[in-house]
Amino acid sequence: MSEPNLTSLFRSRSLTQRQKYCIAVTTLYTLGGRQRAAGLIKKAVKEGNLPLVLFSELFIHFSLFLGFPAMLEGLESLILLNHSKTKKPQAKNRVRQRNGMRVFKRIYGEQTAKVLSGLNELHREMTRWVIRDAYGKIFVRPGLSLSERELVNVVVLGIQGFLPQFFSHMRGALRVGVSSRAIIDTLRFIAPCAKIEKRISLRLFNQIIKSLPARQLIH
Repeated sequence: MSEPNLTSLFRSRSLTQRQKYCIAVTTLYTLGGRQRAAGLIKKAVKEGNLPLVLFSELFIHFSLFLGFPAMLEGLESLILLNHSKTKKPQAKNRVRQRNGMRVFKRIYGEQTAKVLSGLNELHREMTRWVIRDAYGKIFVRPGLSLSERELVNVVVLGIQGFLPQFFSHMRGALRVGVSSRAIIDTLRFIAPCAKIEKRISLRLFNQIIKSLPARQLIH
Protein backbone atom coordinates (compact mmCIF):
# COMPACT_ATOMS: atom_id res chain seq x y z
CA MET A 1 0.00 0.00 0.00
CA SER A 2 1.77 3.18 -1.20
CA GLU A 3 1.49 6.67 0.21
CA PRO A 4 -0.70 9.09 -1.76
CA ASN A 5 0.70 12.06 -3.65
CA LEU A 6 -0.11 15.20 -1.65
CA THR A 7 0.97 17.39 -4.56
CA SER A 8 -1.81 16.02 -6.75
CA LEU A 9 -4.34 16.68 -3.98
CA PHE A 10 -3.33 20.32 -3.56
CA ARG A 11 -3.54 20.87 -7.31
CA SER A 12 -7.24 20.00 -7.29
CA ARG A 13 -9.50 22.84 -8.40
CA SER A 14 -12.62 21.14 -7.06
CA LEU A 15 -11.62 21.09 -3.38
CA THR A 16 -11.34 24.09 -1.08
CA GLN A 17 -8.13 24.76 0.82
CA ARG A 18 -9.80 23.63 4.04
CA GLN A 19 -11.02 20.41 2.40
CA LYS A 20 -7.56 19.66 1.03
CA TYR A 21 -5.92 19.95 4.45
CA CYS A 22 -8.69 17.90 6.09
CA ILE A 23 -8.22 15.15 3.51
CA ALA A 24 -4.41 15.25 3.70
CA VAL A 25 -4.20 15.18 7.51
CA THR A 26 -6.86 12.47 7.74
CA THR A 27 -5.06 10.31 5.19
CA LEU A 28 -1.73 10.66 6.97
CA TYR A 29 -3.22 9.86 10.37
CA THR A 30 -5.07 6.84 8.99
CA LEU A 31 -1.79 5.55 7.52
CA GLY A 32 0.24 6.32 10.65
CA GLY A 33 2.08 9.35 9.29
CA ARG A 34 1.38 11.51 12.32
CA GLN A 35 4.66 13.47 12.33
CA ARG A 36 4.20 14.42 8.71
CA ALA A 37 0.63 15.47 9.48
CA ALA A 38 1.87 17.70 12.32
CA GLY A 39 4.23 19.45 9.90
CA LEU A 40 1.41 19.92 7.43
CA ILE A 41 -0.81 21.48 10.09
CA LYS A 42 1.97 23.86 11.11
CA LYS A 43 2.31 24.95 7.50
CA ALA A 44 -1.47 25.35 7.12
CA VAL A 45 -1.71 27.58 10.19
CA LYS A 46 1.38 29.72 9.56
CA GLU A 47 1.33 29.98 5.77
CA GLY A 48 -2.25 29.18 4.81
CA ASN A 49 -3.92 31.20 7.58
CA LEU A 50 -6.22 28.32 8.49
CA PRO A 51 -7.62 28.40 12.05
CA LEU A 52 -6.36 25.96 14.66
CA VAL A 53 -9.96 25.19 15.58
CA LEU A 54 -10.34 23.46 12.20
CA PHE A 55 -7.72 20.89 13.21
CA SER A 56 -8.81 20.55 16.83
CA GLU A 57 -12.30 19.70 15.59
CA LEU A 58 -10.82 17.35 13.01
CA PHE A 59 -9.00 15.44 15.76
CA ILE A 60 -12.12 15.31 17.90
CA HIS A 61 -13.96 13.87 14.91
CA PHE A 62 -11.23 11.22 14.62
CA SER A 63 -12.51 9.72 17.87
CA LEU A 64 -15.44 8.31 15.89
CA PHE A 65 -13.45 6.60 13.14
CA LEU A 66 -9.81 6.35 14.27
CA GLY A 67 -10.30 6.08 18.03
CA PHE A 68 -9.32 8.04 21.11
CA PRO A 69 -5.53 7.51 20.77
CA ALA A 70 -5.50 9.35 17.43
CA MET A 71 -7.68 12.12 18.84
CA LEU A 72 -5.53 12.61 21.93
CA GLU A 73 -2.22 12.60 20.08
CA GLY A 74 -3.58 15.05 17.53
CA LEU A 75 -4.85 17.46 20.16
CA GLU A 76 -1.54 17.23 22.03
CA SER A 77 0.32 18.18 18.84
CA LEU A 78 -1.69 21.40 18.65
CA ILE A 79 -0.45 22.54 22.04
CA LEU A 80 2.92 23.20 20.41
CA LEU A 81 1.15 25.69 18.12
CA ASN A 82 -0.27 27.59 21.11
CA HIS A 83 -3.63 25.93 20.84
CA SER A 84 -5.83 27.28 23.64
CA LYS A 85 -8.29 24.99 25.32
CA THR A 86 -11.79 26.32 25.85
CA LYS A 87 -14.60 24.67 27.68
CA LYS A 88 -18.09 24.94 26.30
CA PRO A 89 -21.27 24.23 28.17
CA GLN A 90 -22.48 20.69 27.63
CA ALA A 91 -25.86 20.24 26.01
CA LYS A 92 -28.40 18.06 27.75
CA ASN A 93 -29.03 14.57 26.41
CA ARG A 94 -32.44 15.49 25.03
CA VAL A 95 -30.95 18.37 23.04
CA ARG A 96 -28.14 16.13 21.80
CA GLN A 97 -30.67 13.54 20.68
CA ARG A 98 -32.68 16.14 18.78
CA ASN A 99 -29.65 17.77 17.17
CA GLY A 100 -28.14 14.39 16.36
CA MET A 101 -31.29 13.21 14.62
CA ARG A 102 -31.39 16.41 12.57
CA VAL A 103 -27.85 15.83 11.27
CA PHE A 104 -28.46 12.10 10.81
CA LYS A 105 -31.45 12.82 8.56
CA ARG A 106 -29.41 15.27 6.48
CA ILE A 107 -26.80 12.60 5.82
CA TYR A 108 -29.05 9.57 5.30
CA GLY A 109 -32.09 11.23 3.73
CA GLU A 110 -34.74 8.77 2.65
CA GLN A 111 -32.61 5.89 3.97
CA THR A 112 -32.89 7.19 7.56
CA ALA A 113 -35.59 4.77 8.72
CA LYS A 114 -33.79 1.82 7.14
CA VAL A 115 -30.46 2.71 8.75
CA LEU A 116 -32.05 3.22 12.16
CA SER A 117 -33.78 -0.14 11.87
CA GLY A 118 -30.44 -1.78 11.08
CA LEU A 119 -28.82 -0.14 14.11
CA ASN A 120 -31.62 -1.41 16.35
CA GLU A 121 -31.00 -4.95 15.13
CA LEU A 122 -27.31 -4.71 16.06
CA HIS A 123 -27.93 -3.72 19.69
CA ARG A 124 -30.85 -2.22 21.57
CA GLU A 125 -28.70 0.74 22.72
CA MET A 126 -26.99 1.32 19.36
CA THR A 127 -29.42 3.91 17.96
CA ARG A 128 -29.26 6.02 21.11
CA TRP A 129 -25.45 5.86 21.19
CA VAL A 130 -25.07 6.77 17.53
CA ILE A 131 -27.66 9.57 17.45
CA ARG A 132 -26.90 11.15 20.82
CA ASP A 133 -23.19 10.53 21.28
CA ALA A 134 -21.78 10.53 17.73
CA TYR A 135 -24.10 12.81 15.79
CA GLY A 136 -25.48 14.86 18.70
CA LYS A 137 -22.13 15.52 20.43
CA ILE A 138 -19.51 15.51 17.65
CA PHE A 139 -21.04 15.98 14.21
CA VAL A 140 -22.84 19.15 15.33
CA ARG A 141 -19.76 20.89 16.75
CA PRO A 142 -18.70 24.19 15.12
CA GLY A 143 -15.25 24.67 13.60
CA LEU A 144 -15.50 21.81 11.09
CA SER A 145 -18.41 21.89 8.66
CA LEU A 146 -20.67 18.91 8.05
CA SER A 147 -19.46 18.67 4.46
CA GLU A 148 -15.83 18.62 5.67
CA ARG A 149 -16.69 15.94 8.23
CA GLU A 150 -18.28 13.78 5.54
CA LEU A 151 -15.19 14.06 3.33
CA VAL A 152 -13.07 13.00 6.31
CA ASN A 153 -15.35 10.00 6.82
CA VAL A 154 -15.03 9.02 3.16
CA VAL A 155 -11.23 9.15 3.41
CA VAL A 156 -10.96 7.02 6.56
CA LEU A 157 -13.55 4.45 5.54
CA GLY A 158 -12.13 4.14 2.02
CA ILE A 159 -8.57 3.62 3.25
CA GLN A 160 -9.63 1.14 5.94
CA GLY A 161 -12.00 -0.73 3.64
CA PHE A 162 -15.35 -0.47 5.45
CA LEU A 163 -17.41 -0.75 2.30
CA PRO A 164 -21.05 -0.27 3.49
CA GLN A 165 -20.16 2.76 5.62
CA PHE A 166 -17.94 4.12 2.86
CA PHE A 167 -20.89 3.94 0.47
CA SER A 168 -23.24 5.62 2.98
CA HIS A 169 -20.93 8.50 3.77
CA MET A 170 -20.04 9.07 0.12
CA ARG A 171 -23.77 9.48 -0.49
CA GLY A 172 -24.03 11.60 2.65
CA ALA A 173 -21.24 13.89 1.41
CA LEU A 174 -23.23 14.62 -1.73
CA ARG A 175 -26.36 15.26 0.32
CA VAL A 176 -24.67 17.88 2.50
CA GLY A 177 -23.18 19.83 -0.37
CA VAL A 178 -19.84 18.30 -1.40
CA SER A 179 -19.50 18.54 -5.16
CA SER A 180 -19.30 15.36 -7.23
CA ARG A 181 -16.01 16.59 -8.68
CA ALA A 182 -14.55 17.08 -5.19
CA ILE A 183 -15.46 13.51 -4.23
CA ILE A 184 -13.93 12.10 -7.39
CA ASP A 185 -10.69 14.01 -6.72
CA THR A 186 -10.72 12.65 -3.15
CA LEU A 187 -11.24 9.06 -4.31
CA ARG A 188 -8.39 9.36 -6.80
CA PHE A 189 -6.11 10.83 -4.16
CA ILE A 190 -6.61 8.01 -1.65
CA ALA A 191 -6.60 5.28 -4.31
CA PRO A 192 -2.91 4.26 -3.87
CA CYS A 193 -3.42 3.53 -0.16
CA ALA A 194 -7.11 2.54 0.00
CA LYS A 195 -8.27 -1.01 0.66
CA ILE A 196 -11.26 -0.28 -1.55
CA GLU A 197 -9.94 -0.30 -5.10
CA LYS A 198 -10.41 2.82 -7.22
CA ARG A 199 -12.50 1.03 -9.81
CA ILE A 200 -14.88 -0.17 -7.10
CA SER A 201 -15.11 3.20 -5.36
CA LEU A 202 -15.81 4.98 -8.66
CA ARG A 203 -18.40 2.39 -9.61
CA LEU A 204 -20.16 2.84 -6.27
CA PHE A 205 -19.98 6.59 -6.71
CA ASN A 206 -21.62 6.35 -10.12
CA GLN A 207 -24.40 4.23 -8.61
CA ILE A 208 -25.00 6.92 -6.01
CA ILE A 209 -25.05 9.68 -8.64
CA LYS A 210 -27.71 7.81 -10.60
CA SER A 211 -29.85 7.21 -7.50
CA LEU A 212 -29.88 10.77 -6.13
CA PRO A 213 -32.18 13.50 -7.47
CA ALA A 214 -30.38 16.04 -9.65
CA ARG A 215 -31.26 18.82 -7.18
CA GLN A 216 -29.04 17.17 -4.55
CA LEU A 217 -25.97 17.14 -6.75
CA ILE A 218 -23.34 19.86 -7.06
CA HIS A 219 -21.04 19.35 -10.05
